Amino acid sequence: IKAHNDALDALVYLLDGRQFASASADQTIRIWDQDTGEQAGEPLTGHGLGVRALAISQDG
Repeated sequence: IKAHNDALDALVYLLDGRQFASASADQTIRIWDQDTGEQAGEPLTGHGLGVRALAISQDG
């Protein structure tokens, strides 16, 4: 995943099975479209340190 500027630390599919999220040491989380491979929207920022893990809950 080339959009991250540092190591990729976590990857998880969202509940719809059509998108996945990636977390990186670059302090961002990015959402991706599985079919196109394109980033869906802007990265989630504001984390003070690298994002090392992701979890998705069934209720969103």
